[in-house]
Amino acid sequence: MDDDPVLRALAEALERDDPQLAALLRAGPTQHVRRVLAAPARPAAPPGDRPRYRRRPPGWVLWLGCALAAGLVVLASIPLGLAAFGVLGIVLLMLSPLVACLWCATIDEMRPPERPAGS
Repeated sequence: MDDDPVLRALAEALERDDPQLAALLRAGPTQHVRRVLAAPARPAAPPGDRPRYRRRPPGWVLWLGCALAAGLVVLASIPLGLAAFGVLGIVLLMLSPLVACLWCATIDEMRPPERPAGS
């Protein structure tokens, strides 16, 4: 224990107010304490109130959809002339930073929140 009287007074007050927390702090970083502190108890949601997660389609479906959409845009712009291709090029140029940000995003930023245990 430290020799500082203020720290001793705080330790005694903590022992009176919350003896379980004081015991955890005295125990040090043991495996049991790490488990208790790392996993806070969350109440389980009733079966009817569970959040529903929508499944994402596989990657090939998204790429196929993007390719078909790009093909349709090009085919639709052919009758409009060269100006439509210029506008299409400018739009693609403006969207490129967004695509770069999506590519640089980590999987942790894009992962949906974890489901509660038991679901």
